[in-house]
Amino acid sequence: MSSGKRHVSGTEEAVVFLDLLGFGDAVKDDMPAAAGLLEVYGGALTTAIQVGKVYPPESYRTQELRRVAERSLITSFRCVLPMSDSVFIISDDPSLLVFQVSQFLVNSFWRNVHAFEFPEGADPRTVTVKDLVVGKDGVRTQPHKEHWLPVLFRGGMAWGDVRVYKAPALVDGVFVPRAVHVLL
Repeated sequence: MSSGKRHVSGTEEAVVFLDLLGFGDAVKDDMPAAAGLLEVYGGALTTAIQVGKVYPPESYRTQELRRVAERSLITSFRCVLPMSDSVFIISDDPSLLVFQVSQFLVNSFWRNVHAFEFPEGADPRTVTVKDLVVGKDGVRTQPHKEHWLPVLFRGGMAWGDVRVYKAPALVDGVFVPRAVHVLL
């Protein structure tokens, strides 16, 4: 157990735990599809951050629009700690967190659900993706097949004493003394 010298916080907060369903099987059977699952929910997270910067809730004219906008962002997320196919989200505002986690889950699901709702063929997991390729002759599309999986989570939420520590890490071979948060 740590002496507490690296302690960052220890307060009553909400913790959401999310587990990405099907990830373990995907890693064994189809590594690109497993990576795609992580990319999809990572894309939903990145989009929420970018939308919050471009269209902050304060930029809307009415209180009701500001409330709707805030509920669709991730402003209540104090920490997002991805660990393989698990994600921990920490917040001190559980009321707003419930709305924002719900929207995050929906946004993750909707990023590739069209492939399952309107499949190209017999296997809805096989999707034709068109890459944009820039060459001497201009821009063209280059289709290729990918294997997609639906982004589904299970999880739960708890309220209590939360302690977050920063631990040393290696990131692309570079030592970062306080880069990774470890939830205890």
